[in-house]
Amino acid sequence: MRNRYIESVLGAVLVPFIIVTVYLYASRWPERVWTEGSYTAAWVVSVALGIMFVVRLPVRLWVRAVLAALYVPVISVLLFVYAANLVCAAFGDCM
Repeated sequence: MRNRYIESVLGAVLVPFIIVTVYLYASRWPERVWTEGSYTAAWVVSVALGIMFVVRLPVRLWVRAVLAALYVPVISVLLFVYAANLVCAAFGDCM
């Protein structure tokens, strides 16, 4: 049970950032083929996979529902800040 909790928390935190990182590098190197639609798709996949880990947490159903509802806006803001900083640092495309 403890392993499942740790796996779920690590998955919910790390998987979205890994997906966004892979997407940003794949879409901007060697040529920049970035589109708003593809970035939105990467965000949706990242958040959806993160929520799958939140739903697997070994806690009561209502706690999982509250955590999932809070997860979406929090991880979205964190992913935006992370992506903006990564693009600026790695590719020089600063805002």
